[in-house]
Amino acid sequence: MKIFTKLTSAFGLVALICAIVGTIGWYGIEQVEESLIDVSDTHLMATKGLGLVMEGMNAIKSAERTMVNPTLSHSERAAEREKLQERWSDFMKGWKLYDGLYKEPEEQKLWELATQMLPLWQQEHDRLMQELAQIPDVKLGIRHEGSNEQKAIDHLENAGRIAFGSERQTFDALMHNLDELFELADHFADNSTAAALVSAKTMKTTSLIAVISGLIFSMIFGFGIARSISRPMEQGVQLAEEIAKGDFSLRLNSTRRDEISQLSLALDAMAESLKRQADLAEKISKGDLTAEVRLASEKDQLGLALKNMSDVLNDVIQQVSAAGENVASGSMALSSASQEMSQGATEQAASAEEASSSIEEMSANIRQNADNAMQTEKIAIQAADEAEEGGEAVEKTVGAMKEIATKITIIEEIARQTNLLALNAAIEAARAGEHGKGFAVVAAEVRKLAERSQVAAGEINKLSINSVTIAERAGELLDNIVPGIQRTAELVQEISAASKEQDAGTEQIGAAIQQLDRVIQQNASSTEEMASTAEELSGQSEQLQEMIAFFTLRERKTSFTASVSPQQAPQNRIAHTSPPPTTRDS
Repeated sequence: MKIFTKLTSAFGLVALICAIVGTIGWYGIEQVEESLIDVSDTHLMATKGLGLVMEGMNAIKSAERTMVNPTLSHSERAAEREKLQERWSDFMKGWKLYDGLYKEPEEQKLWELATQMLPLWQQEHDRLMQELAQIPDVKLGIRHEGSNEQKAIDHLENAGRIAFGSERQTFDALMHNLDELFELADHFADNSTAAALVSAKTMKTTSLIAVISGLIFSMIFGFGIARSISRPMEQGVQLAEEIAKGDFSLRLNSTRRDEISQLSLALDAMAESLKRQADLAEKISKGDLTAEVRLASEKDQLGLALKNMSDVLNDVIQQVSAAGENVASGSMALSSASQEMSQGATEQAASAEEASSSIEEMSANIRQNADNAMQTEKIAIQAADEAEEGGEAVEKTVGAMKEIATKITIIEEIARQTNLLALNAAIEAARAGEHGKGFAVVAAEVRKLAERSQVAAGEINKLSINSVTIAERAGELLDNIVPGIQRTAELVQEISAASKEQDAGTEQIGAAIQQLDRVIQQNASSTEEMASTAEELSGQSEQLQEMIAFFTLRERKTSFTASVSPQQAPQNRIAHTSPPPTTRDS
């Protein structure tokens, strides 16, 4: 049975139990309701109707006693008569109410008897009312009436005899009958109430039994369903835990026909698939790479990973195998290359000695050139400094001459002004006549001196201009000489620096040749080590082949690493073992 069917059946059973309990409760409520309706609509209404009848009869009887009172006035008796009509109306309402109700046989018999007795009582009551109606209107009772006193007394006596005689007997008989009816109705009401209580108690007990029975049955049925689901789930959890621990041997082997069985079969299939993959991984760990990986689906990540691992290991081992073969052939080529390198090292050592002696001679010549260049550099620098000083002196001379020319120009201006003043003085002396003759002579002399001063200043100006021109030319010549001398000094400095660099270069070349000699000697020893290394490498390649033989591979694929031929190996090894070029320090 499917879990859905089980759960649906369980909930359906619970719903059925609830429906049964509800039906029982509803039936009990209906029974109680009927009993209550019977009590309220029948017995209580009967009690109410009989109560109204008996209350009305007592009220009527009280009014009758009041009306036969001899002290009552005519108006008071008339008012009592009106009240009596209302009491009769209340009496008839109660009578009609009870008459329309259902009655038990005992009640029916008593009611029929009361119905027969009612006209008798009404007849006596009417006689009483007739006697009371014939009483004349006597003010203040019978003591204040003359002619009507005896008549009123007679009617009151007759009314009293009726009220307390025959009418009283019919009243008591009817009241007794109604008392029996009231007691009987009250008895039936009590019986109906007791029956309702018994019915309610019975229904309460029945409902409680139904609820407890339904609860017990539901718990038993629910426990059975829960147990049928929880046990295989626990087994599934146990299987999953064992799988998580790495144990793939446990199986559920479920024979059920529900969703739990489907889950169990799926877990068994998963464990089986994991066991196959674990067996495959174990084969791979033992070196068997020939096994093919069967994928459970396109989304089998573990299977894909194992397949990729197997393929990659096959390729890697094949490449390592090819590389081992290449190492073996390379070791042989390395051995022959080491012999060739030993012979070349001997020849390089002889060449290095010859180059070392030539470098020593070049170094002596370069040092001599460097010393001469340093002396020439000092002389050129001194000449350049002296030429710069001469140029500065010429510049100062030109400046002084220009300043002299400026001063001479001032002197010429002063002489010209003096000449003008002398001319003005002569004019003023001529105007003065005899008194100005002495002043005119002085003015003439001053004028002559001014003219001579002006002429001398002009000549000095010309000489200063010529001197400035000559000095500027000398300055230009010195300016032209100074760059040449400075350039000469720079060239001498470059020659000196080049000589120093050559000297340093020769020292570096000598050191490089010495280093080359050492390297050659090291190469000679290295070739011997390479020979022993080649032998050791050959032995290790054999060990590698033995280790690779541990793996069982699929059909051999083309290796990604090309084999190195013995003829190519020496050239490659020589190219890799040649020393790097020596860098010269600047």
